[in-house]
Amino acid sequence: TGFAMNQARDLGPRMAYQLLPIKNKADNNWKYGLLVPGIAPFVGAAVAALFVHGFLGML
Repeated sequence: TGFAMNQARDLGPRMAYQLLPIKNKADNNWKYGLLVPGIAPFVGAAVAALFVHGFLGML
């Protein structure tokens, strides 16, 4: 969904925003920031490998 899909570009600013003492800052949404770009690609790759192995008989 844009910027957060590239973990290299998203994680650094998200950590800096968490650590810097900014007055009245909003939540930086760590659930989305770690789940979508960090874990979801691995789950998708595992599901794709199971599909190729199970339905196409490859691997």
